[in-house]
Amino acid sequence: MAGDPVGSLGRLNEDVCHHILSKLPMGDLMSLSTTCRPLRWECMPFLFRCVYITVYGPRQVQRSGVFSPAWLRPYVRTLVIHDKCLDQGGRTDNYMRCGAFPGSALAERLREFPHLRSLTMHKDNSSTHGLSWETLSAILSVPHLREFTLRWLYFCPDLRPAEELNLGSPAPITSFNYRMYHPREPFNFPTETAALAAALSKLCGTLEVLILSSEPAPLPTFPQLHWPRLRTLAFYGMPWTTLPGPFVSLFPRMQALRSLSLKLYATSDVAPQALWPSGHSYSFPWPDLERLVITFPDPQDEIYDHLPSTLHALSLRSWPHLHVQRRWQGFWYPWRQRENATLDSSAMLSILHRCRTLDLVHLEVEYHTGKEDDTLLRYVATTFPGLTSLKIHRYQSGEGQPLSAVHIAHLLAPLINLCRLKLYVDVAVIPQQIPHTNVLRDAATRITQILGSLREIVICSRDYPSWRTYRVLEGVIYGP
Repeated sequence: MAGDPVGSLGRLNEDVCHHILSKLPMGDLMSLSTTCRPLRWECMPFLFRCVYITVYGPRQVQRSGVFSPAWLRPYVRTLVIHDKCLDQGGRTDNYMRCGAFPGSALAERLREFPHLRSLTMHKDNSSTHGLSWETLSAILSVPHLREFTLRWLYFCPDLRPAEELNLGSPAPITSFNYRMYHPREPFNFPTETAALAAALSKLCGTLEVLILSSEPAPLPTFPQLHWPRLRTLAFYGMPWTTLPGPFVSLFPRMQALRSLSLKLYATSDVAPQALWPSGHSYSFPWPDLERLVITFPDPQDEIYDHLPSTLHALSLRSWPHLHVQRRWQGFWYPWRQRENATLDSSAMLSILHRCRTLDLVHLEVEYHTGKEDDTLLRYVATTFPGLTSLKIHRYQSGEGQPLSAVHIAHLLAPLINLCRLKLYVDVAVIPQQIPHTNVLRDAATRITQILGSLREIVICSRDYPSWRTYRVLEGVIYGP
């Protein structure tokens, strides 16, 4: 830092000072920046490292000074662009293609941010509207860009006449995130899948994180590509009705994969398929996998017999959680999942029996009550003693007895290393005579008395559906 105008802070090593500034909340950072000019300059890269811009039309993108002030650009590392195109049908020859982002002009604007690393583009409505291939290819070719997120905007919903899906020299993108609102109509466009295939075939060599909507995902393309650096793969959306082969056979060239997440719906018409159907012989394709999320698990799926010893985090759940979907009913959510798609305690226990050799530190289970309720929780507590994080979503059905949160805690008492517990139970968590405002807090208090290693507990129920988070310090809970 130049001179010593700010006392002892000015004598700090520059790296130490920047580390301190990087940890400050935005409000504190703004207050500090108003104390003096030298500190103002030191705070600038942290005050403006993430910038939000709302775009209403192409003129805003075509004019450099209108898009962003010149003094701001050297500080920006993350840019979030909100598409509020005022006349989606009047700026292009097809209303599905957003005309607010001419490809060459947008690329010029992005290059004006010399330290830009991450770009997010999104809209906030369900209109059938997306970015053209011209725009997308221009974005992906900005040389210093490393992360690209597209949310709720279609990825090339169609092509212009004679337009080809060519991506010349893309940037070395390490994170590619394309998600749509769910459920969505239409599910996907043929050009969307083809455009994703063209882009991923060029980016696969540098990608470390890949998050995709399931509907347009170009699954036949994946086994043809080499993914030497990919560590995180996630799919969101509707399950695939047909696959070009068993799921585990579609991703054979991802040897570095550490995290696989499949957050797929189960509707009245379709449910997720088994990842490893019975009767098929393969070698497990991801030898160093550490985290696996499977929605609506199938007890007949043979993948549970082949999980590697490196796996430390396992989630067997619905998506979204069944209690979330129930709350959505009557509002905007148009589909209801099959109630029987969520396993009962006996079926969940049968899956965990096949995972008994794993050294898990995190486990998530979602199930209906059945004949093995207590047995399931006792098995979790005795088979996975290394758990530090546990999530339980438990729904009352015709079978099984209502369990209070306190009784569940007694069953989990052998977990002496458990630091975080997230718990949903369908029935009231403690007796009804407890005053309404103290129900969840009282339950959390009782649970921490039984599970003395807890440092955080997150809890809710059907009667009290808002999640409450409680911190635990030396046996005392802090929270609402």
